[in-house]
Amino acid sequence: MTKVSVDDINAILPQTQCQLCEFSGCKPYAEAIVSGEVTIDRCLPGGLRTLKALAILTGQPSHPYEEGMKKKAKLESTVAIDEAACIGCTKCIQACPVDAIIGAAKQMHSIIDSVCTGCDLCIPACPTDCITSHGIPTRDEQELKQFAQQSKQRYEQKQLRQQQQKLPPPILDGQAMIAAALAREKARKNGEP
Repeated sequence: MTKVSVDDINAILPQTQCQLCEFSGCKPYAEAIVSGEVTIDRCLPGGLRTLKALAILTGQPSHPYEEGMKKKAKLESTVAIDEAACIGCTKCIQACPVDAIIGAAKQMHSIIDSVCTGCDLCIPACPTDCITSHGIPTRDEQELKQFAQQSKQRYEQKQLRQQQQKLPPPILDGQAMIAAALAREKARKNGEP
């Protein structure tokens, strides 16, 4: 296998973050390819197009996997919410890796079709089974690249936001704060600025 970077491989992947490759997202799958843990035939949304691009990039043959990929490739899709059945639980919002679902707790939710990657991760998260997947027209190469870039940015923004929200509040050192306040007061009494 030709030595390539994780970023080179990740740039080829469709950025659906669907986990059908059995990794938590596109980048972890790219890391596994680079480390030699897995083969290049696991990206079902990417299908033959991605398989062949990965083969060229990595130097691995695609032909052993092409027939299987034709059978198991996932067609481009998006999801829809039956808004009348939506209870506003927000579980779909939490499951969506690219923030393609809008709504609020106990309010109806909607899909932003132009952002949905068709990962379908929201479907099993929905307790009322009000989310369904449906195919969309196939995009051309340029549209796929632009959509993948947009999806990657949205995914990374959500990941960053989630990390920031999980950070504990800073621990304030009470003794240091008191010492600094006493030093300021002493300086003020001595006429120092």
